[in-house]
Order: sequence, then C-alpha cells, then structure tokens
Amino acid sequence: MKISKYLDSISSTALFKTIPGEDIMEILSRIPWSLSHYKKGQFLHHQGEVCTTLDIILSGIINMQSLDAEGNTLSIQQLHQGDMIGAGLLFANNNQYPMMSIAASDTVVFILSKESIMLLSEKNSDFTLALLQEVSNRASSMTEQLHSIAYKSIRHRLLEILNSESKIQNSRTIILPTSQKNIAEILGVQRQSLSRELNKMKKEGLLEYKNKTIILKY
Repeated sequence: MKISKYLDSISSTALFKTIPGEDIMEILSRIPWSLSHYKKGQFLHHQGEVCTTLDIILSGIINMQSLDAEGNTLSIQQLHQGDMIGAGLLFANNNQYPMMSIAASDTVVFILSKESIMLLSEKNSDFTLALLQEVSNRASSMTEQLHSIAYKSIRHRLLEILNSESKIQNSRTIILPTSQKNIAEILGVQRQSLSRELNKMKKEGLLEYKNKTIILKY
C-alpha cells in the first residue's frame, strides 16, 4: 500500500499533527514503518503477547477485548481512526498486552517499531512531546477508571458497561459477552449486589433481562 494514500490520516493523528505533510513524507523515508490491512474478525494482537510496535489506526474500527479466567470474552473498549495501540506499553518493563485487539471492520493500521519511535524522538522534539502527551493521557484515563471503580455507584458503572456493549453491538438488545459473575468481579462487587441492582433497574422499567440477554429501555 502506498503511504501517500494515507498521508492525511497520518497527519491528523496526535503524534504527527504538528508536523507538515511534506516533512512527514521526508521523515518516513528515513525510518522503518509498515501498513497492515485487517479484515473484520482478524486479530491484531493477543492478550499476553509482548508489545513490540506502536499501532495507529488509519481507518476502520478495533475492539479491545479481555479474556477472563473461565475463557469468557469481555468487550472493554472500541478504537477508531487516529487511536493508538501500544503507546503506554512499548517502553514499559511489563510490556504484555493486557487485552486482545480484533478488527471490528476492515481496518488499516500504520505500524512503527520501537527502533523507529526512538529515531523519530531523537530527531523531532514535537513528536517526542506528542508521544509523552499520549502516554500521559493514557495514565490519566487509567486513573479516572480506577476512580470510577472506587467512587461511582454500582449502577453508574454497570450503565457504562451496558452502554459500551450497546454501542459495540449496535443494538439496544445486547448479549453479555461474559457471565454476571465475571461482570460483578470487573465492577468490584459481589454477585448478589449486581443481581439486586439489575432487579431494581428492571422494576424501574430501565431494562429487561434473561440470562445473558439484556434489553435496554432507557
């Protein structure tokens, strides 16, 4: 694939937005990089795999999913054009992917190796600053998630999961990707507490549920 076809997409990403397009082409001529195309359903990375690249989504959608101890799959996050995979892992001591990434549609990814990132950082301070900001934003987002677990109500956290699944499945009738027991563990509550909250929401007319099927009515 020709990189020129995706120059506008690369230029609009957080790492390259301060660098003129003609400079990006010149920079890329001096470092290793690659473009990869994934069909819907293909894996980019598996949970536990060592992170060796920084991936930038140029087009398409990627689902980030996690496997629990019982082998059930939980949808964690959905990534879109401009989002990155590996920014917070590439230079970490523990650099294994905590979840798997799967193409939710035909997807094109711009891939930079660790060596390429180091070369870019040595030669371009704007790129270095943008990378540091991205890593800082990831750390801030993680802190916010931990704060959510610690301080938000069970309902608030449950609604975040249900809304995320509804968006991923593009439906108000969703199939939970894992058991209620595992969702309770993710929420940091007892299984019984989750059941009580679901029953309350059902009585309030917010949803209907049976086994893993939930119909959202709010």
